[in-house]
Amino acid sequence: MEETAHSRGVAASGSHVVTRLGGLVQLQHWLDTLETTTTPEEITAALRDALGYEHVTLYLREEAVPSASHTWPPAEESGLVAWVVAQGAPLLVPDGRRDVRCCNAAGEIVAGSAMAAPLLIGEHLLGVLEVRAAEPNTFSESDLLILEVAAHQIATALESARFRAEHKALLEETRRKLDEMSTLYQVAQEVTGSLQLDEVLETVVQAIRRALNCRGCCVFLLNPSDQMLEIKAAAGLKPEWRHMARLAIGEGIAGKVAASLQPLYVPDTQAYPDYIVFDPEVRCLLAVPLQAQGRLIGVLNIDHTQPDAFTPDHERLLTVAASQVAVAIDNARLYTQLLAEKRRQDEFLAIVSHELRTPLTCIQSSVSLLLEDEPPDGETAREFLEIIQRQNERLVLIVNNLLNATRLEHAELQLVHQPVALDELISRAVRRLRLLAAEKQITMRTQLPDESIRIVGDADWLEQTLVNLLDNAIKFTPPEGEVSVAVQVMPQEVEVTVRDTGIGIPESDLERVFDKFYRVPDQLSGVPRPRYGSGLGLYIVRRVVEAHGGHIRAASAPGTGSTFIISLPRGSATPDYATPSAP
Repeated sequence: MEETAHSRGVAASGSHVVTRLGGLVQLQHWLDTLETTTTPEEITAALRDALGYEHVTLYLREEAVPSASHTWPPAEESGLVAWVVAQGAPLLVPDGRRDVRCCNAAGEIVAGSAMAAPLLIGEHLLGVLEVRAAEPNTFSESDLLILEVAAHQIATALESARFRAEHKALLEETRRKLDEMSTLYQVAQEVTGSLQLDEVLETVVQAIRRALNCRGCCVFLLNPSDQMLEIKAAAGLKPEWRHMARLAIGEGIAGKVAASLQPLYVPDTQAYPDYIVFDPEVRCLLAVPLQAQGRLIGVLNIDHTQPDAFTPDHERLLTVAASQVAVAIDNARLYTQLLAEKRRQDEFLAIVSHELRTPLTCIQSSVSLLLEDEPPDGETAREFLEIIQRQNERLVLIVNNLLNATRLEHAELQLVHQPVALDELISRAVRRLRLLAAEKQITMRTQLPDESIRIVGDADWLEQTLVNLLDNAIKFTPPEGEVSVAVQVMPQEVEVTVRDTGIGIPESDLERVFDKFYRVPDQLSGVPRPRYGSGLGLYIVRRVVEAHGGHIRAASAPGTGSTFIISLPRGSATPDYATPSAP
């Protein structure tokens, strides 16, 4: 920066040199406090005060001082600075009237006497320090030497300031990362302390709210059945907002994050047109996706009552925390599923034990009575034999389902495709279960076409499918009820409908009844249900039907009975493969 004041410069004398040497000490004290925010104007002012220079200009590269006001390379006000930049050496011009380097581009003399020195760190040029005087022969070699020392002091101070600034920034960055790591460790410790999903979710929102000092934190989880985002845990939110917030993918902030799988920051909700207002207190919002094993499971959301409350550091921290949270949630879900599966298996074993024990006990009792010293009369003996036959059929059904479920689990089902008379299979299945139906006084009806129904399939597996459907209908139909089988023949497929007057199935469970081991709970149906049944029969039915290239559907409601409809392709429409599709 050039200072325009009356020049006091005179030829250097011995006392003058001593004075300026003392000024170098003063300048050094001032430079010891130099920061990267110091401006060139402040440096030239200090230089003028310390050394008595009136016309001082400091040219700096931006890397030396970000606030440098002179462009670099320096403007061609004189050839003096250009020469120093090119040569990297100091220069003294005693009489500017006789040196073109003291003239501007128009040829005008800009200094009677001038000197300049480079600011060097090693061989790296930081800038140029230039001093001018109006009168010729103002400066001597002693002045140039003093200027060189001053330039070296300034260059060293600038480099030290840059180093201190970088060191400070590094320390701050290290401290910030340590704080982040501490926060993430704290969150990880808290969210992994439990495998109960509700506890994990509640811990997540509380831990993140404390760690990020935000007003509220909530977790949206994606409902797989309807693909809606629902708040499953929240801290700092009013209960009414928590229950109201239910968003489709792409709807609202959380929905947009779920759709894009990218974080979204809204500095001011009042200025964001797509913001859906649930809580008017929220002015700033940051949301990141929750992903586990490459799939979306939900959205993690924090908010604040002040606009512009969050920074890129918050976004980075929340994104990393979200990955930990997603793993914790996924683990908790898997643990819950494992517990449910174990409960189903334990219940299955208890049910199978009971299912096997009951017919075996009946058979054993009937055989014992038949073998008594005084055997029963003919009619009574026939009743005992019918009991043995019914219970034996029950045992065959249970054992077959257990074996078939195991085979299906290991994809060992081998179909033998051949022409099959479907009407004969239906009649045979009805005959097999006639005594079980009669035991409960259930009427069995069939509605078959007059002509034989021919399809291509595996007769044994199709018969087992029909038996399982009829057995299921009998099992869940009260005494004196009715079970019917009807067939409708169409050009490309055949529909077999099994209808009962039983206790029915809730609509929400119509798909799940085909899952392995699944049994409809009493509380879902609202109707007391028999506690027998392995949960394998309908599972086998679906697998066999799908293996034949068909499909099965169910219609029901509690207390109104159930209807199961099997659709099977006819003839060449049936695919020729052996292994059923995975359930």
